[in-house]
Amino acid sequence: MGERGEVAKEEEKIEKLSTDKIGLEADILVLNHKKSVKQKKLDELDGEIESSNIFLKALRQIKQFIQSYLPFAPLIEEFTNHVERGANIEAGIPKGTDTAGNQA
Repeated sequence: MGERGEVAKEEEKIEKLSTDKIGLEADILVLNHKKSVKQKKLDELDGEIESSNIFLKALRQIKQFIQSYLPFAPLIEEFTNHVERGANIEAGIPKGTDTAGNQA
C-alpha cells in the first residue's frame, strides 16, 4: 500500500475521532441542559418543602396554644353562660367584699 495509503488511513482515523468528539460534545450539552432543568425543578421542590415546613410549624404552635387552653374550657363555657344570661359575674371576688375590694 505505501506511504500514501497509510497517511490516508491516519487521516480517516483523525476524521472519525473528530466526528466522535463533536458527537460527544453534543451529548455533553444535552446532558448539561437536562441537569439544569432537573436542578431547577429540585430547587422549586425545595422551596415548596420549606413552605410546607413553615406551615407545619405554625400548625404545631396553634395546636400547643389550643391545648394550653383546653383545661380552662369548662370555666370559659360557664363564664359565657353567665354573660348570655346577663348574670352578675363575681368570679375572683371574695365573699363579703364589693367589686372595689372593700369590706361590705
